[in-house]
Amino acid sequence: MISVTATRDGSDNSKPSSLESSDPLQLQQETILEIHYQSEKKTRQNVYAAEYVDSLLAKEFNSLTVQERSKTYEELHGVIDCVNETPAFVESCLLQLDEELSRISDKPAYDMAEQQNRAYVTDPKFRLRFLRVASFNPRKAAIRLVAFLEGKLRFFGRETLTRRFRPSDLSKDDIACLRSGPTQVLPVRDRSDRPVVMDVGSLQDQSFKIPANRLRPVVYLYSELAEDEETQK
Repeated sequence: MISVTATRDGSDNSKPSSLESSDPLQLQQETILEIHYQSEKKTRQNVYAAEYVDSLLAKEFNSLTVQERSKTYEELHGVIDCVNETPAFVESCLLQLDEELSRISDKPAYDMAEQQNRAYVTDPKFRLRFLRVASFNPRKAAIRLVAFLEGKLRFFGRETLTRRFRPSDLSKDDIACLRSGPTQVLPVRDRSDRPVVMDVGSLQDQSFKIPANRLRPVVYLYSELAEDEETQK
């Protein structure tokens, strides 16, 4: 005996009415209706979530100035010019970045990394990654660098602070999540030669046991992409 109780999901579309019968055909039809109802309900929830995200993006975009909006469009479509990284300009930005880092008093992970291997955290190639992603704004680059090391310490441990990530830094559950494919790098680049990363179904992703299993592979993936100088630019 299958009993389906009529309820409402908060919208105007109600659940199919309950039918109690020993007729196999009726039971089969009722089961099909129930499956269809649950599928429709999930679809509506996804649509509502997508509309909410779209409204947030539209609100943020409309709050930009005309100049900021134009720059965002250019960056989105890959037509923005890269910064001319002359030796003098890069050297000046690196000096300013060092000054900005000294102004941040609360940076335990950075201080730990500097004591552990100062050559790593002061390496110009390492620091340039953060200057490039911040469009050579030293203050923003310093904040990003400190935050990166804080996250590295929290989610990967002290032993990873001053070296490149390794596959062995991921747990068995991390690797299972990575292999399930929620985050993928496409085999082709866009017209500006930028790598394209897709996040597939992250809202419904059930491939991880704990949130860290989802986070660590993504950090690992992006860090590996960022090793390439052309990708940084």
